[in-house]
Amino acid sequence: MDSVIQQTDTIQIADLQPGITLIDTHQKSERTIRQVEPHDTVVRLFFEDDDIPITYSVQELQSRFQLASDAFRADANLVRLVAEAHRLQHAYLFNPIFATETSLIDPLPHQFIAVYEHLLKHYPLRFLLADDAGAGKTIMTGLYIQELLLRQQVKRILIVPPAGLIGNWERELRVCFRLQFRIMSSADAVNTNPFANPENRLAIMSLDTLRQDRTQDCLLEAQPYDLVVFDEAHKLSARFEGDGTVYKSKRYELAERIAAQEKNLLLLTATPHMGKDDAYYFLWRLLLPECLAAQKAFERLPDKEKSKHLLRRMKEEMVNFDGKPIYPPRRSQTIAYPLKQGEMSEQSLYDAVTAYCEQYFDLAGQYNRSAAKMAMMILQRRLASSTDKPHVLDEMLVGIKRFADGRCEETPAHLLLTLIPRTEQHSMPATLSTEWINRDDETQPIENFVCENFGNPKLAHIRDMLQSEMDEKKEQIKVSSRLREGELLKQRLSLKKDVAKGIPAAQTKLNNCDQEIKALPKKRAEAEANLIREIEDIHLGPVVVYVRAFVTTSLTGEISTKTLRDTEAIAIKTAIEYERKRGAEVKDVSNPSLKKGFDLQSRHPNGEVRYIEVKGRTGITSVELTANEWLQAANHSDHYWLYVVYHCDTKDPQLYPCPNPSGNLTAKATGSIRINAGDIMKNSDVEAFNTNVNPTIRG
Repeated sequence: MDSVIQQTDTIQIADLQPGITLIDTHQKSERTIRQVEPHDTVVRLFFEDDDIPITYSVQELQSRFQLASDAFRADANLVRLVAEAHRLQHAYLFNPIFATETSLIDPLPHQFIAVYEHLLKHYPLRFLLADDAGAGKTIMTGLYIQELLLRQQVKRILIVPPAGLIGNWERELRVCFRLQFRIMSSADAVNTNPFANPENRLAIMSLDTLRQDRTQDCLLEAQPYDLVVFDEAHKLSARFEGDGTVYKSKRYELAERIAAQEKNLLLLTATPHMGKDDAYYFLWRLLLPECLAAQKAFERLPDKEKSKHLLRRMKEEMVNFDGKPIYPPRRSQTIAYPLKQGEMSEQSLYDAVTAYCEQYFDLAGQYNRSAAKMAMMILQRRLASSTDKPHVLDEMLVGIKRFADGRCEETPAHLLLTLIPRTEQHSMPATLSTEWINRDDETQPIENFVCENFGNPKLAHIRDMLQSEMDEKKEQIKVSSRLREGELLKQRLSLKKDVAKGIPAAQTKLNNCDQEIKALPKKRAEAEANLIREIEDIHLGPVVVYVRAFVTTSLTGEISTKTLRDTEAIAIKTAIEYERKRGAEVKDVSNPSLKKGFDLQSRHPNGEVRYIEVKGRTGITSVELTANEWLQAANHSDHYWLYVVYHCDTKDPQLYPCPNPSGNLTAKATGSIRINAGDIMKNSDVEAFNTNVNPTIRG
């Protein structure tokens, strides 16, 4: 992460332009040209840090100055910030519940389970979340949306609630998750298509507004939303008629069109069944239209398969983290309420209203008896109560080291954040070979390495998983198509009889039935082709290089003949041998993904536990602890040990164990925490440890 010099044989006067930076080898500093006055054999240069121009001959110019390359010249601290920003954008890769940390909520156990054990496991999502009322389905949906946005799996989201819940959805998403959803009305679709407006990528529109012909057409003309959420999904009603045909409300037809776009679809309702089998089935058909084309196909669907698309929990099942019920138990019982008796009393009023209902509403109910019964019950109840685009399947963030010989290997991405830029007193740019300068923009070897070692294995895993499910899905489509064909043939016979009887609209229904029968083979073939296309459409996305740094050897020469990796490996091996000779059980926890803040966890026969951070050096120099390691040292105090192994490039590495480094050692903050070698040796419990002999214990 240093400034570098471009190695050139000669500097030509024609190369000099205002803004070009030169390396003054005499003053050991960089100088930027403000103005150039070329002559035949000399050139007059005006530098930005000097008002007096200086004239140089061509020979003086070439012997004193070198052109500074633009390669790897960015400010190291800015590079660090850019790297950290991109790392945070991919924080979910390191913290699978990262959305809970960016949201102003404390999810309950059943909400955690819904989002992280059900919703996020399916992509694309076709799910019916049917928890009991009061479970917090809005919170679960908001948490799920937050996770999808963090993972860049969706960009456009549409919430479709009843009109009375629009404000509640907008407020909950804004306050709890800091998500700015825009509320749209029918007025927005008068002159333009609001769904094509990028500002409405996160939108809310009521169900009855969206089902209007104008807004529905606008929705289907625009780019499909990546996720559509229907709240109170039981309002999407459809049912079988007596002749076997299907009646679909305009709300259901809208949902059916959206479901056909094959994007993520989430249905929310606390009453999915409502005592009507066909209404419940039609909700499921929105989720899996081809696999559940017939009701019998749904009835045959195994519970294991249903559990992939349904989550239904009652209040009695919901508990806090301590296992205590969230809601008190529900008890139902009939309580008699005695009415006052007499000629002018509550009883006489109740009897008079009942007689009125039985006489007049029963007459009206000849055409709509169910409505008359409902009206009578309401009147009696009132008397008895008070009047109150390509989508992302997965991402990964990796760090890659590229060596001078062209080799590439993985390194933890967060290590880039621990690189230390040169201090001001060491600001003289290091010399960089022309070979490295020419590689400044060469990213193809890195991209090839990432694809070969990370992308292709992940791609193969996803494709193998989908391929393993292919036969089962094809069989479901085949069975569903045959069962639907049976339903339609039965329906066709019934409709033919109705046509013979002259029943209105029977012929139209018969024509529609014939058309659907003819279309069944084509629909089945398309559904099976989609399964194959789903696999074929999965491919590697582009490899994006966020930041690059040119890493030089340490200023203090900690690393001389061994690479850092070899040195650390020798140091850890030495520390493990030392602990085992003392009879301790040692566990290696140095994998960066564990984020322990130390390398070894040791348990001694006397019960003592040590959290050991190991540092290896080829000579005797200072060592550095990262901010996280220093924090862990402070948190664990007496249990935390720093084991420094010197001379790792020799046959006799020497180990210095230092207890409680945050309390006993003098540290200097230089972006990380630096500890001098003298302090390490002074505070060590072991003067030197040779792998071939027993350690010498001090005092």
